[in-house]
Amino acid sequence: MPSKPIYLDYAATTPVDPQVIAAMVPMFGEQFGNPASKDHQYGREASIAVEQARDQVAAIVHTDHSGVVFTSGGTESNNFAIKGVMDQANGWHLVVSSIEHPSIMACAKRLETSGVRVTYVQPDAQGTVHPESIASAIEDDTKLVSVMWANNEIGTINDIAAIAAVCKDRNVLLHSDAAQAVGKIAVDANFVDLLSLTGHKIYAPKGVGALIIKQGVQCSPQIVGDSAERSRRSGTLNVPSIVGLGMACELCSENNDEHATIAALRDQLEHHLLTQLTGVTINGNIDNRLPNISSIRFDGLGPDFTPSAIEGVACSAGSACGSGGDSHSHVLEAIGLTATQAASTLRLSLGRYTTPQEIETASNAISTTIKRCR
Repeated sequence: MPSKPIYLDYAATTPVDPQVIAAMVPMFGEQFGNPASKDHQYGREASIAVEQARDQVAAIVHTDHSGVVFTSGGTESNNFAIKGVMDQANGWHLVVSSIEHPSIMACAKRLETSGVRVTYVQPDAQGTVHPESIASAIEDDTKLVSVMWANNEIGTINDIAAIAAVCKDRNVLLHSDAAQAVGKIAVDANFVDLLSLTGHKIYAPKGVGALIIKQGVQCSPQIVGDSAERSRRSGTLNVPSIVGLGMACELCSENNDEHATIAALRDQLEHHLLTQLTGVTINGNIDNRLPNISSIRFDGLGPDFTPSAIEGVACSAGSACGSGGDSHSHVLEAIGLTATQAASTLRLSLGRYTTPQEIETASNAISTTIKRCR
């Protein structure tokens, strides 16, 4: 059986950590109860497990557990935040950056069709969304601003504290999609009014996430039907995955040293490629970015170049959510890259299980492929 390729697409999804799996297993069997059924032991056990996970999620973003609402993942959390606030504001104004996750962009486009005015704020050439740009975009009827904590394609980190100060001064709510940032850098949900996160970026299962809603913020439920999650999101809770998300958050909080290790491996990978090849450019802000993402552009490649041409390495051109039939990257376009330059870019993302040997092997494979394609 041929060996699997080296995995350098952790920004798309992560494997589930064995300790996360171990925490989940009992919830499929002896603790299978519905947490809403609190009249008996099975339901109470499940409810206790969910509340422990709520505490673990709250801890990783330094906030109170009462604001944690469990969802099916980052896309639902983003939809919940944007629509939940703007549903109450027909005819009002929404501000988003032009490099947000596709789920934010799609929400904004949908709201435009129902009477909400939307301003899309451009980043600078390194992918930074500046507080001054947000301040300029805010108008008297602005209801909500949404700016991601860190970009999912190029890794650039935004100054959310400074953006929050602008919004607070203008009495405007602030949402941040922190799906890529949580578990890699310090994230404090107290700066914002709403914060999205997801499990499968931090070694928890796919299909589970959370929206953190600050006390007093009005956010209309988008899934209705019962009183689950304090009537903020109806439906029977996915207890095993919620428990897994909680454990994953706890493990990330305990393993702070791994971020420096991953950043060193990313730097090693970039050094190899910059040494072995000419015409290589790192996209984004290399001094202020996530430790695990490297967006690298290679000159001299044509529009037909594809990451699948790199034998033995699993990587991507950009966001998994933006791929499929359309390989166009709105993020790379927003920072000024041409279509050819965007098509000549790889997003290489590392994680907990990446090894130095894998980095060496992968860099050689990438270099060989680039030289051949050129």
